[in-house]
Amino acid sequence: VTFFMHDSFGLLLSNIIAHYERLSIARDKEDRMMTPNLILSQTLLPGEKVSDIPQWLSSDFLSSILNDSCYPETLYTKIISRIRADGNVFATRIAMIKAYLIKNSNNESIKEVSTVELNSQTTYQPYVLGRLFAVLERVQNAANGASTIKDSYFNSACATPSVAFPSVLQLATTHLKTLRREKPGLACYFDKQIEELISLLVETFPNHLTLDEQGTFLIGYYHQNFAMNSKKEKEEK
Repeated sequence: VTFFMHDSFGLLLSNIIAHYERLSIARDKEDRMMTPNLILSQTLLPGEKVSDIPQWLSSDFLSSILNDSCYPETLYTKIISRIRADGNVFATRIAMIKAYLIKNSNNESIKEVSTVELNSQTTYQPYVLGRLFAVLERVQNAANGASTIKDSYFNSACATPSVAFPSVLQLATTHLKTLRREKPGLACYFDKQIEELISLLVETFPNHLTLDEQGTFLIGYYHQNFAMNSKKEKEEK
């Protein structure tokens, strides 16, 4: 027996519902249900199998769901590490990051942006920086069909913004010049997006983001990308 619970079925069900409410995030309708096993699989390195997940981590995660207690910090740090390793930012990973920050963090600004959809009004820097990086990546992709700034700068932008963002913004200036010649309407759209986001940055780029702030950066990046994808789909219909 890994652990033992003695409580009412109603409370147990309420705790499970609360967990899935924290996981709720804007995503494609075709995405798989975010089961504990699917979430735990996001901690695996390439070549590892579900059977390689430590039993204690599975047990601690399930216990946190059933008891409505804090999630294991190791689960959060491993998912952050996986994103930094492979650059894949998708719903299951961000949903668990969001759920962790809602439950475990005492920072009200972090809770404010750990929302289902984009929070376009907040000035909380790590979140806005994630949004800004998503837009700058789209600028490069629109200008030359590549997104190499993610390969080169994503990790440093997430952890040490003061190092990455001056270079990324300089690159964006070059890409916008290309867009103004070839796609002036799109260039105008991106100019407005960048201007709005820069106006939300009430401080200089921070030298370092904590692990919780990095999670918030990733939520902002995901939210912004999802919002832009949704807008594009509506325009195409």
